[in-house]
Amino acid sequence: MAFKRYRFMFFVITVYAMSMNAAVPDTLLIRIQDRMASYRQDSSYTCVVHSTIQKMNRHWQPMETTKIEKELTVESGQPSIKIISAVRMKDDETADITDEVREEMGRSIEEDSDNEDDEGGKQELSLNQEDIFPFGEERKTLFTFHMLPDTTVRGEQILRLQTRAIDPAEDLYNGIYWIHPETGSVHEVYLTPSKYPKFVKQLSMHFIFKELPEDRWKLEKISTRVYVNLLIKKIRIETEESYSEYRFPE
Repeated sequence: MAFKRYRFMFFVITVYAMSMNAAVPDTLLIRIQDRMASYRQDSSYTCVVHSTIQKMNRHWQPMETTKIEKELTVESGQPSIKIISAVRMKDDETADITDEVREEMGRSIEEDSDNEDDEGGKQELSLNQEDIFPFGEERKTLFTFHMLPDTTVRGEQILRLQTRAIDPAEDLYNGIYWIHPETGSVHEVYLTPSKYPKFVKQLSMHFIFKELPEDRWKLEKISTRVYVNLLIKKIRIETEESYSEYRFPE
């Protein structure tokens, strides 16, 4: 009896494990890619962005919080940012730092321009669409794909898909995707590096997307958490950016 019971338990565990990592039908990947390609492509638009940047202590409790409101304008694919307001909160004190942030942004633009053709320039995290959505014919050969248990979002059943880099690299990201089972539209994405860069001990990115009228699909929110352990300093930062009030040219 004991042997049969243990054998049954092993069978249940095995089935559960298989359900946690079920194979992904290629038709689903094609549906996701086709749905993304079907959205209206807007090379020009404007939206409002609210950013929150928190410097954290070793227990991931905020030591300093900066809130920035800005207007993002994209014209023919080229983005520009206008700072509307910025405040910094620290030790129960709040300071208006709008002018300071505007000056910092101006210096950053100048440095980016100076280093545009300089291979020794500063390195920054930059993701393109293929980095976030590796479902194209060439990109998907670099990953394995598995189905996770479904979940419910706003009363709807949502599929969850997991991707993992076959050969981990700093520019390849493991991900979890929340996908509408019928349309193939992506609701959320959670990414972590398949291989951490030097000094980076923790990095995660959470994207939330929303569908807009006239078959548009835009970013709604990005949340990040990063922990960098330098030789003389440890940096822990959490950020959140929300995007709203999208406007499109007539």
